[in-house]
Amino acid sequence: MSATGPDTHDLDGIVDSDADLDSDEDRVTPADAMASGQAPAPATVDVAMDAGSVEGGSADSDADSNADLDDNAHAGVGMDAHPDADADMNADASADDEATGPDAQPSDFVAPIRQWISLPKGSCDVRVGTGIADSIGEILRGPSAGRRVCALFVEQDVDAALLELVQRQLCDAGFNVQTVTLHEAVQRTPEAVVSFFHELARLHVTIDDLVCAVGHVNLLSLATSACNSWCSGVSLTCIPLDSASALEGVISPRGLDIDGKSELIDVRGCAKHLFVDLSIINCDPQVESSRLMRALAARIAMADAEKSYSALWDRAQELASGDTHAIADQLVETLRSSGRLATSTSIGLRQALGFGGTFVRALQALLPDDVPESTLVAEALRFTTRLSCGKGELSVEDVLMSDELLERLDLPQLTCHVDPDLMIRALKEDRFLRSSRFLLGLPRSLGRVRLSTIDDELLAEHVCAWCASRDQK
Repeated sequence: MSATGPDTHDLDGIVDSDADLDSDEDRVTPADAMASGQAPAPATVDVAMDAGSVEGGSADSDADSNADLDDNAHAGVGMDAHPDADADMNADASADDEATGPDAQPSDFVAPIRQWISLPKGSCDVRVGTGIADSIGEILRGPSAGRRVCALFVEQDVDAALLELVQRQLCDAGFNVQTVTLHEAVQRTPEAVVSFFHELARLHVTIDDLVCAVGHVNLLSLATSACNSWCSGVSLTCIPLDSASALEGVISPRGLDIDGKSELIDVRGCAKHLFVDLSIINCDPQVESSRLMRALAARIAMADAEKSYSALWDRAQELASGDTHAIADQLVETLRSSGRLATSTSIGLRQALGFGGTFVRALQALLPDDVPESTLVAEALRFTTRLSCGKGELSVEDVLMSDELLERLDLPQLTCHVDPDLMIRALKEDRFLRSSRFLLGLPRSLGRVRLSTIDDELLAEHVCAWCASRDQK
């Protein structure tokens, strides 16, 4: 990194700094703040970094059974009900008081849900609910926070009010907040990780400090990759800006891309805290992030267990209608499933997190960039269930049930023209980047996915049938 002026640094782009952070003497402690009568003001650094996006992972071996389910129920904070003073005479009046009283909450208000999620190393404290961001300071406050730096990485589309709220909460927790704004879309590449390392070094971040990432899936995955290695593992707090990023950016982050090849470098979850604030996230069921969240939930449930699949089936229509309570419950359920798969002792179960990724990446190489990723994930489920049925591993009833679940989740079919020969070539190219054998993850039952060998004749038959059914007329 080369300096271009007393307050300017160059990190793979232009970096503007409002404060000189080269010395620990600039850190403001709570004691200094009390002496001056003011809280430490967060510094802001603007950074330009490179960008990109990808999908998935892959499965690798065959196991006989799923890992035992973690049946720990998530903890919720309920709301007090108003007493009915006279149930016989004043029932209507009491109902009005409950709806309009000072303690009443909007119908879409979701009380905080807390769940510990298993990680390959340690666990993640997950909080989901409305207004969760308002409690960040209280949750992160600790006896040693006064001398700690918090490197706050944010994407440039972060709302100014949200950024101010997060900065204030971190300052209230006793951190010396240094804000780094990423001015360009974030890439998940080794070069981007190195740039992230340079920022952590410039801010003097140590293992005793904190990194906080506020953004979408690429930033969360990039921060996870960097924090895994920095000073043997610096603490990471994640605040996703959409529901899909909450599912695939923290517990099971997307891998790094290299030389134009998608997700060849594995990234394992390491975040200590995940705050999913439903007042920040757009819960409109028609936006792409909500559709992708539902598609990812279906994919992970198919790989995890029949119990997870049944739970998703029961709340599918509520999810498709945008019910915030159902969204919160499903986020927690899917994150638990991801944690179980990621920490399983079976390689087959761990690799099942990438179920459907080969099909999605193959289609992405053949279709325009504007095709919704949620549609591609749903098509991967439709294709693999039929291929598994043709191989004699999945029943016709389970195929029809999978199709109906996707319909209940309002995930439409893809309409496009794809040449079958090109599709087969793209599938094999993606698989052979990761293995010397052509194996595809196929569901053997609802909630059980394993790698399977596919002969060329069967693959060609199903690819041709799929391409013909999706071709535009």
